[in-house]
Amino acid sequence: MIPVLIVDDEAAIRESIASMLLTRYPATFAIEQAENGQRAVEFACSQPVSLILADIKMPVLTGLEMLERLAEVGYEGEVIVVSGFDDYALVRRAMKLGASDYLLKPIVADDFYLQIDGFLMRYRNRMPAARPAAVSSPQQRSYRQQYALEHLLRDSGRALENLMVDCHLNAGHRLVVCALATGSAPHNALLRQAWQAEWEEATAELLKDGCVLIQGEWQRMMLTLFFYLTPEQLEAFRTARRMQSRRCAGLVFSRPVAIGEAAQALEECRQLLTRRFYDLEGEDGPEQFPYAPLFSQMTDAMCRLDAGAFDAAFSLLMRRVCAQLPPPEQLRQLLCAMIYAVLQRNSAFIRVVGRMELTQDDAVRCIQGAASARDLSRELTRIVHLQIEKVTAQSASRDELHIERAKQFIYQHHAQDLTLAAVAEHLALNPNYVSTLFTKACGIPYSHYLRRVRIEEACRLIRETNEKLYAIGERVGYHDPAQFNRAFREEMHCSPREYKKASSVH
Repeated sequence: MIPVLIVDDEAAIRESIASMLLTRYPATFAIEQAENGQRAVEFACSQPVSLILADIKMPVLTGLEMLERLAEVGYEGEVIVVSGFDDYALVRRAMKLGASDYLLKPIVADDFYLQIDGFLMRYRNRMPAARPAAVSSPQQRSYRQQYALEHLLRDSGRALENLMVDCHLNAGHRLVVCALATGSAPHNALLRQAWQAEWEEATAELLKDGCVLIQGEWQRMMLTLFFYLTPEQLEAFRTARRMQSRRCAGLVFSRPVAIGEAAQALEECRQLLTRRFYDLEGEDGPEQFPYAPLFSQMTDAMCRLDAGAFDAAFSLLMRRVCAQLPPPEQLRQLLCAMIYAVLQRNSAFIRVVGRMELTQDDAVRCIQGAASARDLSRELTRIVHLQIEKVTAQSASRDELHIERAKQFIYQHHAQDLTLAAVAEHLALNPNYVSTLFTKACGIPYSHYLRRVRIEEACRLIRETNEKLYAIGERVGYHDPAQFNRAFREEMHCSPREYKKASSVH
């Protein structure tokens, strides 16, 4: 049977294509599936595949990126890409990268079978030997090992038997698992390749003597599975792992187990990583995770720009979770939810947080990538303090702008019946907020500031014109002479007439 791989991030589409193949060609194709381009390349490096049917737009590794990787690893089969009607530019790029043809979504049965018939004709004329893509470079070996690792940990039975044959393992081999937490960076090819290269270098002599390494990434862990035959080989590996531990803090190792017990060894490593993550001193307490009141206090403190209150609640949270040891991922999710809650409740954080995205000051990136509770506590505290500082400065700058705009508006319209509500409407702000701004920035309430502007203008008119005092009062907004006199005396501590007499003397 001809090995075919269907690649699409939607399972329903994969199943639909598989059904079409089985309906028309019931005994022709051995069908496998992959959910993205990364998995497709790993499969092609590990198993024979003659045809790949792949969507162009996929997460992790797109169809175009998949074609580039397949060319790098020496894939000799065909690729038919599947695209939408508006993806012609992508189709052209796919053809240049080596795709043999393309199908448009939604897939029409007649077009589909025409493409498959064409492939079968080319295949029979060629009759290539079914084999995986050539594997020689570190990157190519990485793809193949990742595929083997996932099948070992996900499956058993036939997958395990095939793995033992492919990797030259036998019933005499035993297994030790080494793990390192990677935070939230799935499919990190560069990290995976560096990890694998270091272990291959450290165990080079052992690999010549019948030992086997299978390495890759699994559920936010970098894993090395070491298969050995003799106690001497295990001791040599332990020496190598001690050297590796000094270079890579945070490594954990399982006890030796049989090959079929890889999943149990992996779970042991996961528990060790959980305990290692919570490396702060815990405190006893009956409260159950997730300590909702503490998260509420932390959220409130950030919204109020109160760094001290945040520190107190966060410190208490970290001491308690380090005593209870909940899954680190649960803590990460709740801390991220807290950050998003702050953004919803205090929009002033949105601009600040947006500028910090994907930098060393990105709070979400810090939460997801922290290798230990100690790192998380130190870095998140630093970032929150920085964010509060920037939001405070931003708020102060914004308040100054609001006040300047308000002052200009008041000066231009002070002769009118200018209420606080009218000023607030002009600024598109809440009247209570505007009132607080005036008291904070000017040291006096809005009504006093308006009186000061009016009386200062009245004083200028008294000094520079010969207008009647009641007319000046009207020009600055006081239509009642008694009210003008009272406001003038409260501001200048004398009457308008007394001020005019004193001004004429000078």
